[in-house]
Amino acid sequence: MALHGVIRAGLKPGAKVLILGAGAIGLAVAYWARRLGAATVAITDLGDWQRERALHLGATHFLVGDGALPACIAQNLGSAADIVFECVGRPGLIAQAIDHVRPRGTVVVLGLCTVADRFMPFQAVSKEVNLIMSAFFNMDEFCAAVDVLDGPDATPLTMVSETVSLAEMPLAFEALRQRQHQCKVMVAPQQA
Repeated sequence: MALHGVIRAGLKPGAKVLILGAGAIGLAVAYWARRLGAATVAITDLGDWQRERALHLGATHFLVGDGALPACIAQNLGSAADIVFECVGRPGLIAQAIDHVRPRGTVVVLGLCTVADRFMPFQAVSKEVNLIMSAFFNMDEFCAAVDVLDGPDATPLTMVSETVSLAEMPLAFEALRQRQHQCKVMVAPQQA
């Protein structure tokens, strides 16, 4: 899904990328954006717990969301982003992505928001923003991702924060409600 979004964005080498959300999708977008030539990749999140993982996967900046976030983004990117990836799926984040992208830049929505959302169309129109909705992937992208994971330097495996047995799944799901260190939790049915 992340590779598909980066490809749909038309990312060019040297691009300035901003990613809203440091969950598994946002982290994977950082990985693919850097691998495909982005010069700057800044990830924002509400907390700091994914900082090391994000930097290891290719982010050049990790910004914790607070009232000073817009100034912090401008300071770290040097200007508005060429591409902003919305990777959370909560109301208000498409509007935030439009605010942070440069004129004639691209916003890619990867976050799966399942409730109504609003943004001011004039804000996007006045900047001539390219707004792309992206989900899933195609077989070529799937094969490319598998090839990377099969390689000797499988950096994306950094996203696996723990492996649990079937018996441990209820506790793992409960821990995901509080998200303090988890990213991708793998289940090993054969594990005791």
